[in-house]
Formats: sequence, C-alpha cells, structure tokens
Amino acid sequence: MKKKLLFCLVGTVIMTIYAAFRFDTMNDFLTAAISWSIILDIFILFIIHQIDTKNISKGKAGEPDNTIPVSKTDTPHSMSSDNRTISYHKQFKVAGVTFPCKLDKKTNRQDVLERCSENMTYYLSEYEYRNNPAYLVVCKEKGLDIGSAPAGFVDTILKYKDRDTALKCIELNWFENEDEQTIYYAKMQFIVYAE
Repeated sequence: MKKKLLFCLVGTVIMTIYAAFRFDTMNDFLTAAISWSIILDIFILFIIHQIDTKNISKGKAGEPDNTIPVSKTDTPHSMSSDNRTISYHKQFKVAGVTFPCKLDKKTNRQDVLERCSENMTYYLSEYEYRNNPAYLVVCKEKGLDIGSAPAGFVDTILKYKDRDTALKCIELNWFENEDEQTIYYAKMQFIVYAE
C-alpha cells in the first residue's frame, strides 16, 4: 500500500511541475495539474494492480491440473491421467506461513509463497514437532516448505497414510494486514482415492 501511494505521489508531483511550465494563468495551471494528476494516478494504480494480479496467477493458463500424491518418502509419484474415484477430500488452510522455512532457515515462507502458483506441485513431508507427528507442505518446484498442515488436521493425514492420496492447491492469494504488510496464504485440498 505504501508503494502505491508513493508512486501516485510521484506522479502528482511530475504532473504539477509539467503544468507549471505549460500554463500562464493560475486557473489553467490548477485545472491541468489536478486533472492530469488524477488520470496519471488511475493509470499507475491500474498498472500496479495488473502486475500484482499477474504475479499471483502466473503459470495458470494452459497448465494441467496438478494433484500430487502424498508419499512416505516425500517424493511424489506421478499421477496417471485416469479418472479415479475420490472417496474422501477435505480442505485446510496452510499454517505457519509467516515463519522461516523449516527446510532452509534463511528463507522466509512469505518469499516462497510470493513466487508460487496454484498449479505447482505440492506434497506433504512428515517431521516431528514437540514429540508429535507433523507435516510440512512443500512446493516441489521451489524445494522449500510454505507452511505446515494444521495440528488438528494431522490425525486425518495419519488415518489415510497408507492409502492413495494427493494434495492440491486450491487457493494461493494475499491480503494486507493492519500494518499494511502483504501476507500470502494458501489453501490445500487433501484427497483420498477409492481403493
């Protein structure tokens, strides 16, 4: 948000300076400066919105639907193109998205999420948290975790651990919090196929 306001302010200053050298009367100067500034600010906000939208949805067009199996070895096996029957599915919001990556402590999960898209490959990686099983949500293309499955969802994952399962990103988006920080988040769908 601060970036957008800064760009608009710079645009207003540029148009005001231009109008000052262009017009002789104060009335013409004010009319031109205000109207040109408004038009330029609208254009700047439109361009910023288009760039933000493109960054969030990059890679969506024309790519196949990626549902990725959960595997005990953390290496997703390939999906066949058959129409398998889904016996169970449940959505969850990825937890811990504002913390550093567990797989690379120097990288923030927000930075990883910013460069991810819904059509990338995601899988669950089991680890231990406070002597209990837990699961990281890992983006295969980035090789880093974007968060973890919520603690309340782990029992569901464990229940279907030996079944043919998949993980699909159904939403990857952002919002601005009260401090005007951009926060990226992801929602996943855990899928269990019929035997």
